[in-house]
Amino acid sequence: MIAEKFKIIDDLGSGATAVVKLVEDITTGEKLACKILKNNNSFQITEKQLTDVQKEVSISVGLKNDNIINVKAVGRGMYDKDGDGEDLEEVLFIIMDYAQEGELFDMISNSGKFSERVARYYFYQIL
Repeated sequence: MIAEKFKIIDDLGSGATAVVKLVEDITTGEKLACKILKNNNSFQITEKQLTDVQKEVSISVGLKNDNIINVKAVGRGMYDKDGDGEDLEEVLFIIMDYAQEGELFDMISNSGKFSERVARYYFYQIL
């Protein structure tokens, strides 16, 4: 559970600065992605993370397109990393749309390259 509002369903990914979870908003049932910021292996919130989140959100707010992942919420909340109800940590999180079909980057990585016709289709969808 994150911030007593988002039920963790699955792991979506992990990187150097965040873990991403598939969550369900317990009030609406909507499936969303939750990026939980981390600092090495710690979830301790730093000033740099706060600044980075502010930048990410301010950029996202200005972009409105059906093909762009929208930020739904940003906040601080308690997170149970192990799911055992112990060792709760306060985390900084970003709730955003869940891209169920995956990222365009993954598609490009798996296919090697697109033909001009296929690339035109995907990239014109973004514009």
